[in-house]
Amino acid sequence: MNQYSETGDDEEDASVALLLRNLGRREQPPLAISASVRQNAHDEWRRVVAQREQRSRIVRYAALAALITAVAGAASLHWLRTGTDFVGFVARTQGTLEIAAADSPWQRSSIAAHINEGTMLRTGYDAHASLIVSGESVRLDRDTWVVIRNADRISLERGAIYVDSRVPALASLRHELEIETPLGVVRQLGTQYAIRASNSGLEVSVREGRIQIDNGHTRYEAVHGEQLAVNASGTVERRSILPNDPSWQWAADMAPPFEIERQPLSVFLEWAARELGKTLEYDSPEVRSRASNVILRGAVSDLTPQQALMAVLATTPFKQQQTSSTIRIEL
Repeated sequence: MNQYSETGDDEEDASVALLLRNLGRREQPPLAISASVRQNAHDEWRRVVAQREQRSRIVRYAALAALITAVAGAASLHWLRTGTDFVGFVARTQGTLEIAAADSPWQRSSIAAHINEGTMLRTGYDAHASLIVSGESVRLDRDTWVVIRNADRISLERGAIYVDSRVPALASLRHELEIETPLGVVRQLGTQYAIRASNSGLEVSVREGRIQIDNGHTRYEAVHGEQLAVNASGTVERRSILPNDPSWQWAADMAPPFEIERQPLSVFLEWAARELGKTLEYDSPEVRSRASNVILRGAVSDLTPQQALMAVLATTPFKQQQTSSTIRIEL
């Protein structure tokens, strides 16, 4: 369940409290009604507890991230880089994600599972996964196999991954990851891109920022809105790709959960629009201002960005109008 409040609520609460005091002692309800109310409250409490327990596995990574962020700084960051081989954790799974250390058997991974240097991960034919590696969001498409070499490099053995380096909660821990493929190393010079590797070639799509492919002999660059296809013979084809192209959908659905608790609605809307590859618009400056003053409560940890957008707005006076490229917020 999500709730929201706007600035000025404290004054309203004080006025309500004064009014209740002036009304004096209220008549007590019949015992039967009191018992029914207590039972309903108890049932609701049990429902909320059960819901929280069910959600705890999903949001455990957030607590881990918060702990890392809290101790981050020059000294602690140095410890994370040199004193341990821990480089990340599993943020979200859909279907079966398997994980294995070097020379160890594969086993099913759980939410918040640690990722160390040398860790191998693979998704099944009907599975996706979302990881946090070195402060960046790394999402695995179906039938994908990666090896986390170290805090700076991931090997893409097969399948496709999506990388987003803009995770505000983990900004202090961010490394610039290099993605190693059979046809070259992909280096990010931006923030959102996808890589698909196969025996026949390499395909890199840039949603935001720019990337560089280095095969040891030649370097290729692509900027946002471009897709490079490199085949085994070295031939390169350059195409266009929109930020809201359907091929990004799987990556958006595996976005790390957004922690909405005490966040302004405007910040959440910016996150949702970015994940969906759409431009955020407001019906007027007043609507934009009001969205900035709305403070959200609750959680949307188990929802995709599109589902979260619908759920959050349903608890506010705001409405949305979506096109293929924009999200317009209205009152």
